[in-house]
Amino acid sequence: MKILRSKNVVQLLDMFETTNNYYLIQEFCDGGDFRGLLKFRKFLPENEALLVLKDLLSGFLELL
Repeated sequence: MKILRSKNVVQLLDMFETTNNYYLIQEFCDGGDFRGLLKFRKFLPENEALLVLKDLLSGFLELL
């Protein structure tokens, strides 16, 4: 997963484990997540929703 690079997927930078825990160091995304956007805006106009869907599908297709 560390070698995966995509503008639509949060990058895993590093990971390590201790006796009781696993730690994942991920890229910082200051824009927040989609759920937070919907909670704040309540809804998205169709043209914005299409852009979000396009980015989401693009991220999934890069994983294949």
